[in-house]
Amino acid sequence: MAVGSGDFHAPQIMNRLDLPHGALRAGFLHYNTTHKVDRLLQLLDEI
Repeated sequence: MAVGSGDFHAPQIMNRLDLPHGALRAGFLHYNTTHKVDRLLQLLDEI
């Protein structure tokens, strides 16, 4: 699982969405398990 943050080369969209510091993006590939996805969602709920 790859997780990154920033404007992802789209600063105008981030500003329009009122996200001046950008966003968080999680990328899943074919080798991720449902357990890992569930764990990520659980951790995000705790923030």
